[in-house]
Amino acid sequence: MSRVATATFECGGCGTCAPSTWIDYDRLGYPICPECGLSTGPIARRVRFERRRRRQAVL
Repeated sequence: MSRVATATFECGGCGTCAPSTWIDYDRLGYPICPECGLSTGPIARRVRFERRRRRQAVL
């Protein structure tokens, strides 16, 4: 019996790993994390980067 490798999703925000069959996608087709609800498209990354930069400026 052979084993079939399945694609997995790893969230950049919380680190959750899940089989790609468990993942929902937003209207643009980007995956949404099942744990934290974070979308992982290119616009979402820019928004996270801006938030991180603002947080570091406050510290």
